[in-house]
Amino acid sequence: MNTLKSLLDELVGMFVDDGSLAIAILLIVAVAGWVAMRFENTSIAIGIILVAGCAAALIENVLRTARKTAISAVTVGIDVDKLR
Repeated sequence: MNTLKSLLDELVGMFVDDGSLAIAILLIVAVAGWVAMRFENTSIAIGIILVAGCAAALIENVLRTARKTAISAVTVGIDVDKLR
């Protein structure tokens, strides 16, 4: 049973490593779906919403992770300037 739980955790972790990024992308897709149902002839707008929204979510996630890594490095006593 423990092995099965570990296997499922690894499988879920492959697709949802960062919960906030997954939630942001689901919200972006939901907004795009709402726009598609609400308005007619909006394929370009939907494409822009999906591309810009997913890019913004990814950039925010990368910046947040980099900030956490830098804070962790300083906490441990690593000179961040030497890493650059």
